[in-house]
Amino acid sequence: MTSARSPRVLFVHAGGRRRRLARLDEGEAVPREFFYGLTELRERGFEVDLFETSDGEHQPRSWRYRWTERKDKRRRAATSMPHCERFFLPLAKHLHAYDAVIAGNEYVALGLLDLVKRHAPKKPFAFFVMGMLSKAMAGGSAHREAALARYRRLLAEASAALFLGAGELEAFRGWLPDHRKKMQFHPFGVDTDFWTPCDRQDAEPADAPILFVGNDVNRDVDLLTALAAAMPEHRFLALTSLIKDQPLPANLEVIESHWKRDVVSDQDMRAHYRAAQAVILPIKPTFQPSGQSVALQAMACGRPVVISDFDGFWEPDAGSDDSGLIHVQPSDVTGFASALRHLFDDPTRAEAIGRQARQQVEHRYTLRHFGERLAAQLEACR
Repeated sequence: MTSARSPRVLFVHAGGRRRRLARLDEGEAVPREFFYGLTELRERGFEVDLFETSDGEHQPRSWRYRWTERKDKRRRAATSMPHCERFFLPLAKHLHAYDAVIAGNEYVALGLLDLVKRHAPKKPFAFFVMGMLSKAMAGGSAHREAALARYRRLLAEASAALFLGAGELEAFRGWLPDHRKKMQFHPFGVDTDFWTPCDRQDAEPADAPILFVGNDVNRDVDLLTALAAAMPEHRFLALTSLIKDQPLPANLEVIESHWKRDVVSDQDMRAHYRAAQAVILPIKPTFQPSGQSVALQAMACGRPVVISDFDGFWEPDAGSDDSGLIHVQPSDVTGFASALRHLFDDPTRAEAIGRQARQQVEHRYTLRHFGERLAAQLEACR
């Protein structure tokens, strides 16, 4: 990056952001955390652009697209991981104009890898990590060595891998120790101006639901349904697309929700957080920081969160009850039920935990924190 002009940074994502960014620029209240620092860099004087897989003019009949599509298919077959270089071909002739490129996740980064190496080989290239330790990397997987080889090449070319979860970071440093210095912990931050508590004095605790949110495959929906069946005296509400066409307990309501399609608006999501007695996040064993954004959004809204104690929890030192998070062993229906009943039996304690949750987010997980770390990382990559 140069000092003679504002640095130009390109953010590349799979989708779901351009529409929200346009609404934000028009003055609408839109939560900004899933721009992954774009708005914060813009406020710091950076010139920023956004590219999504649906942008640009794709030419599926061209020889370049067909050749890249075949390459993507071969790599997917070898690694059991999605590859999407063909969707970024419209970027190729523009990459040289940027001072840095930031990929929204590791799969986007893999899709950009050859293009960045060819068209912007000496520019900083960073990517966020939230699932590199996927099933392809699991012990015994036939695809593990091929997946590891792809990640090794990605890290060799990238300037930095910004892990949103400390658990995944430590695990992956053991896989690729030669690139340890490029792997950095970059805690997620949420928009505390949007995700805010409400006045609870007018709430109706007897009718307030226990809320489940999310579409990550690591969400344990079997535990959710078993928990609802074990607590028939309470109302459960699930905002998810993971539950379809299956018998459900009478006290469990499901509303289809999908962030990229904006099925439940951000404003409605905030209202659901505020109205909940508590938010539950049963997570399957994984190194991915599953549930991170939902937990932090709920905490910013002042709600206590009951979450599985899994290896991929984003920052183990921040996971105590006085942080607004209550941990339960994975797959432990009885443990979740006990933690929730303990909360509901002591409303004063529940409200105190909610206040502590908000304070914890303000202390460490805001957009300001996220933007400062990202700006510092780009400066370090110069």
